[in-house]
Amino acid sequence: MADSTMSDADKIRQKRLAKLGGLPSNNNNNASTSRSATEPSTTAPESQKSPAPEASGNPFAQLGMKEQEPERKPTQIKIRPRPTSPAQKGSGDGARPRSKPRETESLETWQDRNLRAIFRVTLNSEETRDSHGHTLKFLGSTKEDMGDAPLLLNTELLEGAITEAASQAPGNKPFEYLLTCFKRVSRGLRNGRFDGDEDPKRNILREARRLCMSYCIFAVTMPVMFGDNVSTTNPLVDHLLLNPECDTGICTDFLDEANARIDEDDSIRDAIVSAVEELSTRLGAIDMLGDYTPYIIGLRNLLRYPKFAISITQSTMWAPPEIEAVEIETKTLLGPFFRMSPMQLDVAKSYFSAPKTRDRGYIANAQNACRVTLRTLQDELHRITDQIVRSGPAARSRMLDWYALCVNKNHKKRAMRVDYKIVSSDGFMVNVTNSLDQLCEPFMDARFGKIEKIDVDYLRRSPRVDITEETKINADQKTADDFYAVEASGTTNFISDVFFLTVASHHYGTEAAQERHSTLKKTVKRMEQDLVAFETEREKYASDPRYLARFEQEVTRYKTSIDNNWSIIHATYGVLLDDLSQARSMQFMRYVIVWLLRLVSRQDLPAKEQLKLPLPTEQPDVFSTLPEYFLEDIVDNFKFIVGNIPHIITPQQSEEIMQICVTFLRNSEYVKNPGVKSGLVTILFYGVQPFGNSSRGLLGDLLIGSPFAQKHLLHALMKFYIEAESTGTHTQFYDKFNIRFEIFKVIQCIWSNTLYRENLEKEAKPVGARGNLELAKHFAAAFLGSLRLGHSRYTEIASWPLRDL
Repeated sequence: MADSTMSDADKIRQKRLAKLGGLPSNNNNNASTSRSATEPSTTAPESQKSPAPEASGNPFAQLGMKEQEPERKPTQIKIRPRPTSPAQKGSGDGARPRSKPRETESLETWQDRNLRAIFRVTLNSEETRDSHGHTLKFLGSTKEDMGDAPLLLNTELLEGAITEAASQAPGNKPFEYLLTCFKRVSRGLRNGRFDGDEDPKRNILREARRLCMSYCIFAVTMPVMFGDNVSTTNPLVDHLLLNPECDTGICTDFLDEANARIDEDDSIRDAIVSAVEELSTRLGAIDMLGDYTPYIIGLRNLLRYPKFAISITQSTMWAPPEIEAVEIETKTLLGPFFRMSPMQLDVAKSYFSAPKTRDRGYIANAQNACRVTLRTLQDELHRITDQIVRSGPAARSRMLDWYALCVNKNHKKRAMRVDYKIVSSDGFMVNVTNSLDQLCEPFMDARFGKIEKIDVDYLRRSPRVDITEETKINADQKTADDFYAVEASGTTNFISDVFFLTVASHHYGTEAAQERHSTLKKTVKRMEQDLVAFETEREKYASDPRYLARFEQEVTRYKTSIDNNWSIIHATYGVLLDDLSQARSMQFMRYVIVWLLRLVSRQDLPAKEQLKLPLPTEQPDVFSTLPEYFLEDIVDNFKFIVGNIPHIITPQQSEEIMQICVTFLRNSEYVKNPGVKSGLVTILFYGVQPFGNSSRGLLGDLLIGSPFAQKHLLHALMKFYIEAESTGTHTQFYDKFNIRFEIFKVIQCIWSNTLYRENLEKEAKPVGARGNLELAKHFAAAFLGSLRLGHSRYTEIASWPLRDL
């Protein structure tokens, strides 16, 4: 009633006074009233003893202006129990009723319940599904065997129960059923709560897992044990191709258990080996356009275990000695994995369809896609081979045997006329070369600290590499046979094996692919010219529809062949331009260069001594009897890189390139093949061509500023300029002009350095004055002879000063 008779102004004033003096307003009173109403009955009397203070008539007192104000006590927060709702309260008290304690389960009952859940079986014919909706298998025979005993499964009855349940597996796939059971029991062991390692419950699950693994192996090796309609193929293959995390994929737990028992059970070894053999056979029917990744992952998961790797390398399909070169890709265990490449015809046609109608941007993008895909594959192949190599000495040796098989069976890839139907494909050999390059990386340090471990007598100690039919650097066949007939003592180390295998694989792999690329370009050019000539003869057959249809058919086939060749050309070129692979190749070739220079100079290079020229007059037999491809691969590799992707060459590599070129041009008698020596000149010629922001190219500044080059380069170029008169080929008349023009361009680049002019003056002095007058005269005569012939490429040479001679 007081609130109803109070005016609005009085209400406002009352609220202000309440804020200033702490008087409770009507709203606060209402709120306190409502709070007290909701509190339990035990607190009600206490709240009733503290009535709200009445408003005093003195306004100053209401403002809190008192002479002595009692000290306020700190506010205390009381936490009261939450009031229970009437529905939750009992008749006498508010205590919450407790659930009844669960009765203790006996071990037999626990065992029965878990075994039924793991194997999803039942002993009740009317029970078809469990509480989760999974179909249950009725074990009628097991129930009969139990007789009058309690219908509780135990580990003693488990073997018969597993056999009966696996015989009822859906789709006649007992292995799949047993694998899922194995996964369930493994999860139970991982996630279960046990009282120590010897808990009976843990032992029960361990026994169940052991039996699961045993019967999984039976399902692979003796599938007829579970019925007549079971497939006889190895079921491990299908499950290796699946994700290990899915219900039917081969998981790590399964492989761990198999690895732990492989020494006790030889059937596990047989099952693993046969699975990998079938895995390889299936992959042989797939190219890079198919889904090949699961096959690689499946093999890699197995090779993580050294015991599996050793067993796999003992397969009869690993490296059969009588196999033909063309069959290595499909009939050896690793062949189908290394066969994957964009250089296969169908894959190349997919990347470069209608190649003659595509612009450069499209082709460049497709080549980049090829490189990305191949790089991923090659990394996986390296992981596979690296796991085998690290598995132990036996597996490592057999891995090297497989590499040797790939190399030794493909000698005909470098023949004058290659029949590509009887040799391995370029894509396969390029992958082999890349794999070996990556195996060499651990010992190819920048300081050449392990170069001494490369045994110079390797080829005289039962080598894996067959060089009997190879042309030697500077020795005839009889001399080489006599030298290698004397076997060296000692043992061969892994580094020497890998080094020599890698050199050979470059010869038959990357360098062979480069040669075919250039050959295909010439072939296609000739085919296009022939096609133009064919088109002019169309009018001869226009009058007869039969001959015209036949003519159109042949022209279409010819055009298709041209397109296919262009697709392979683009794919091969895209693979060869891979920066990462070529950088690895360059790093390896750098090691080959230094190793060869150590042989011929008999110096401890490069750590303790600097290379000194000229080389000794007597050539070491270990160098002269080496296969010629040791130098030929260096020349071909650097010619391709300097001419196509010179930006990947580092300054350190440029130094070694310059040294080997100058060394074997200065001592040209060390090398028999003029083509190899002319290749050294070509490397220098490419190296001084303008590149990027450098007008002197990749090697120009090095040739001008290097003390080694200043001392020996001019003499080397003059000497080979004279020797180029005769190259030993039917085109030597034209070859000498090309060689001499390249030499001239190199001299023209270095001529800005006055030291080279001084060297020319020294060469023109008599022998007694430490000169070489005869060499200078022959050089001048050959130079002027080239000018008199009036070759078109020598028009700019006429102004070059020869007055010093």
